[in-house]
Amino acid sequence: MNIGLIVSENSSSRSAIKLGLELDERFQNLGISSRIIDLQDEDADLGRWAELDILLLVTRNEGQFYSARLHQLLIDNRIEWINKPVGSIVVTEEMILAESTDRQLKNTLKALGVDLIPEKLIVTSVDTKFDDELKLTDSQLNLALYRFLHHVIDHVDFRKSA
Repeated sequence: MNIGLIVSENSSSRSAIKLGLELDERFQNLGISSRIIDLQDEDADLGRWAELDILLLVTRNEGQFYSARLHQLLIDNRIEWINKPVGSIVVTEEMILAESTDRQLKNTLKALGVDLIPEKLIVTSVDTKFDDELKLTDSQLNLALYRFLHHVIDHVDFRKSA
């Protein structure tokens, strides 16, 4: 199983990448291959995401929307998204806007025909949940990440057995 963490964020705080790094480390600890594709990195190899088995979109809301760069990736590669297991994580400072972003993103993913992982994760105030060494210090987020990862793995395992 190869998991791709597509991180999309335009803010200077880079909260979404912090969360992406935490998820990447957890997958590695479970013996699951994962890699981060940072859409803010101009040199990112965007063509390689299609070969990954599962994609998790880690995005910061931009008002009530997700990023234009993520939208362009979705639209430009619409054929590769069909039946691909995809989950979403929204990083935010405002829960109501994040709910709107998550709903909008999921509607787009459904229209593309992805195998949508139903579990969602919205994380508020990410910067306060990590220390200066990027170690997660928030026990509620720790539990939420644990549950989310197991839902992702269960979804894929169920899909393989069906």
